[in-house]
Amino acid sequence: MRTRIVAFLMGNMALLYWPYLPDKSFTLSCFFSLLLIMALLYKVRQKIVSISPVFYHFLLLFVSFSCGAIYTSLYLNFNMPSLDLRQIEGKTIQVIGTVDSIPYQTNTKQGFNFYIKGIKKPDHIKEEGWDYTFNGKVKLSWYEPRGKRKQISNDIGTTQTKNKKLAIGQVWQLDIRLKKPSGLMNPGGFDYEKWLYQNRILATGYVRVAQQLSQIDQEISVFSSFYNQLRMMRQALSDKIDESLVDYPYKGLIKALSIGYRHDMSTEQWKLFLQTGTNHLVAISGLHIGLMSSIIWLLVNVLWKSSAKLNMKIPAYYIASVFALLAAVIYAALAGFAIPTQRALIMLSVVFVALMLRREISSTYILLLALLTVLIIDPL
Repeated sequence: MRTRIVAFLMGNMALLYWPYLPDKSFTLSCFFSLLLIMALLYKVRQKIVSISPVFYHFLLLFVSFSCGAIYTSLYLNFNMPSLDLRQIEGKTIQVIGTVDSIPYQTNTKQGFNFYIKGIKKPDHIKEEGWDYTFNGKVKLSWYEPRGKRKQISNDIGTTQTKNKKLAIGQVWQLDIRLKKPSGLMNPGGFDYEKWLYQNRILATGYVRVAQQLSQIDQEISVFSSFYNQLRMMRQALSDKIDESLVDYPYKGLIKALSIGYRHDMSTEQWKLFLQTGTNHLVAISGLHIGLMSSIIWLLVNVLWKSSAKLNMKIPAYYIASVFALLAAVIYAALAGFAIPTQRALIMLSVVFVALMLRREISSTYILLLALLTVLIIDPL
């Protein structure tokens, strides 16, 4: 099983390093062919094992490798948002969507992620209305004009001369200009284009005209509504820290360590972390989530064991694992469910589930199971 998980990983990596993404038809053909091969292999497995066990093991590795590559291709083909930039790049377009991140403020602009749900059809098209086949997440900048006060219109037709308070979940109608993601590719430097792709950001751009339609999106699923509530709670905590620590020089560091919001850290603070090699400490990942969940596990375990009656009904380790896992999920949500946070949470979940099931599993096997779970949920 261990070698097959590694083979699945190798298939995933091989597809990601492929110069182009196979199209849907080719990927589906490979998928059904692989299902046929797996069915035939299962039917004649005993004969192959009796002839050559090594060859049978090699076939299993080949199937696992193919599963990794095909699954990654299917994931990319069916899960990447459908925002085609070829016809709209560099043009002013009107879009409708929701604010998808906590906005950050600089001296000249506000920056935020915006999830496009629809694009206004061009004037030369006879059919009026919105095209909802175009959707995806973009990274926008909202600049303050030099020497002028920003004019932002809201849904009742009035204007405001100060920066509008953007918040997660708000529905806006924006006139924007987009461009393809791009970045420098210096050896050893930060690959900005790759980072945008990993975070499902399909384009960058800036706002020209804006109109707020509603404070919160009503046309979303129950899960999305719950997820938005968690993110709004995260923004509320960020605002509360701002109010409580107005002039505190390490306010940005506190926000980075508590909710994973790093935009308020000063340049000098970032340089210090980079020079000391401790910049990973401000990225909410395995260290923070593991430390917090371990403290919760030990605390609940001690308190539960103090009651013999409760401990006889439900073992202390089980209750402690449930509370620790719940605390890890809440902390990951408050940290914004960034990619390192998601992976740390998945790996921690595998450990706690194995503990609750009372399965004696080696540490390497737990690590590989966590790796497989991460690749299935997010192959990127």
